[in-house]
Amino acid sequence: METIKSINIKLSTEAIGIIIASFLTIRQVQVNDKIISSQIQKINDQHAKFITFCRDTKSLSNALVNYSNDILSTVKVIEEKNFKGEDLVDFLNSLLSAARENKTKSENYESQINQIQNNLEGIIEELFKYRDEISKDIKNIESDTKEKLLAVIARKVISVITTIAPIITETAGNTNTELKDEREEFVNAIKKELDKITINISHIVTHWEEQVNYLEALEVNIDKLEKGQSSLNMFKTKAISKDANEIKEKALKYNRIMNYQVD
Repeated sequence: METIKSINIKLSTEAIGIIIASFLTIRQVQVNDKIISSQIQKINDQHAKFITFCRDTKSLSNALVNYSNDILSTVKVIEEKNFKGEDLVDFLNSLLSAARENKTKSENYESQINQIQNNLEGIIEELFKYRDEISKDIKNIESDTKEKLLAVIARKVISVITTIAPIITETAGNTNTELKDEREEFVNAIKKELDKITINISHIVTHWEEQVNYLEALEVNIDKLEKGQSSLNMFKTKAISKDANEIKEKALKYNRIMNYQVD
């Protein structure tokens, strides 16, 4: 089985490709088991939410690129002292409002992707719980196969003669073992794909955490300037430019990746 470390890569087209491929692999699993099938459906639901998330966040990333360009233009105007006081205040008010709005939206998307990751980890726990239950008692298997098996065994036990009862018991035991092993294989295979998904989703979580942090820093500095807490001479244009450039570069990279992997 692959280790988590082997698939622990940075946010990239490969990372998103792994997530999507693993979701699709799980979607193709077919098993005569009500519990496992139910968990697969839950995974498919998270897949749909993930694709919607990717599409929606592309729009916000475009907005963040435009916002960063506005910030950088403002810094240039300030450095060149090519402005009227009242005009600058009005523009700063607009940038401050946009910073707050963009941060709120980014926090919302950070929360959404965190929730998807948590839901998938919860599904892994449920699958393992079910695997442990059926390892203790075959009656915990929720499938037509199990129900038919138990019915057949019951009929045979009643009708057979004593001399061949051990043979039937052995056959039933072997079938029980096969059912348990089969379920364990399905659970392990699904977990393997879910591990790939969750470890790579963590890089998307980090991306939005960082965007929120940069936006928060911009909001604080713009707010101070707008309220007159920092004079223009003390305005940290280098720090502002650095944060704006980080937001812009991350947003551009994010969109390149998502555009390549998600329609």
